[in-house]
Amino acid sequence: SSPSSSSQSSSPSSSSAASSSLLPIYCLDKKMYEGYDGKDGGVRAFCRGITQKMLKLWTHIHNDPKSYKLMWFLVVNVLFMLVELFYGLWTNSLGLISDAGHMMMDCMALGIGLIATYVARFPSDLSFTYGYGRFEVVSGYTNAVLLLFVAFFIFIESLGRLSHPPDIDGDQLIAVSVLGLIINLVGLAFFHEHAHHGHQGGQCSHGHSHGGGNLAIKGIFLHVMADTLGSVGVITSSYMVNKWGWTLADPVCSLCISILILLSVIPLLRESTSTLLQRMPSNKQVDVERATLLVSKLPKVVSWRALQCWSLGGTPDKGRPTTILTLHVQVDMDADEESIRTRVHTIFAQTCGAMDITLQLEKPKFLTQIDPMELSDVHYYNPANEIAIMGKFDRKTITAPEHKCGHHNGHDHDDDHHDHH
Repeated sequence: SSPSSSSQSSSPSSSSAASSSLLPIYCLDKKMYEGYDGKDGGVRAFCRGITQKMLKLWTHIHNDPKSYKLMWFLVVNVLFMLVELFYGLWTNSLGLISDAGHMMMDCMALGIGLIATYVARFPSDLSFTYGYGRFEVVSGYTNAVLLLFVAFFIFIESLGRLSHPPDIDGDQLIAVSVLGLIINLVGLAFFHEHAHHGHQGGQCSHGHSHGGGNLAIKGIFLHVMADTLGSVGVITSSYMVNKWGWTLADPVCSLCISILILLSVIPLLRESTSTLLQRMPSNKQVDVERATLLVSKLPKVVSWRALQCWSLGGTPDKGRPTTILTLHVQVDMDADEESIRTRVHTIFAQTCGAMDITLQLEKPKFLTQIDPMELSDVHYYNPANEIAIMGKFDRKTITAPEHKCGHHNGHDHDDDHHDHH
């Protein structure tokens, strides 16, 4: 469509502007022409929009110490990547050329992570009702895929050079690789601190899972770690070439590095993929199973169905828990709905930690009006299930929440309830 038509269809709301001020993909969106009045011309309006977004990004980087360090590490990586590429081509070293390839991927990872951490701070709006935290998960997934590509490329090239090992100049390699190793160790120390902190937060009993929220940093950390391994491999192979003249050292070290990269990236790829596919968090599965057992034992509760639990990942939006759970509970006609609602929330809060829960209470009259297919997954209390679950927990632990479930613990989300009679 023409710029004028795009301008007419764009929304002037601040929420729409926020949702479009994120990634390069939005640069071609019609919202980039917001404010275009038909006189400036499309190109000038587009450039003005780009400039505004870059200024916002720079303000975020300048005010956030972590992003500021990340930006400077990106600049250093770009400069050193060019140095490594030049020396690698000059000395005909696969190790140094592959290390430069790592650093190029590092630069991409740093750029993606920098934008993702910026976007993840945006508050939720009508376009992204859960917030923008999942951009960090997408960043982690993208970096994991890039690392897989790097590992595959190095592996294939190493196999080719095993049969025809090239002549390399080990003296030139060691000097460049030692400098690269120092730079990578600095980045490794910085990003390991943030990645480790995010992982620990994910195990917090309060349920505010920050483990997935740092997938962008974890992706960057793995890229830097892979590059560090590359530098170590180049130094090792160069020493072997100088000491013993073993030219096979270069492809052999590169082959080992590619395998190590592959093994290190699998956990990140698995975690980010599970989050994007909305799989129930692995650290919540047993707790949720235990909580539903306790719910099914409550007085006036007949059964439950349509359990859905997933993690948003990323930075929490407005302090809300990043683990989401929805549950339909079937109750007797004379059940006290408010009491059951409070007790169910208390059980989940004490068993699973803080979760954003949507609870739907259903009475017999309502059940007769819905499609029977929706009732195919109804779960009733089964003593055999209790025996299986109690085998994983102490008996006192599993019965404790039921005695306390009449008390409201402050984690209830009453606005999230949808009761049907």
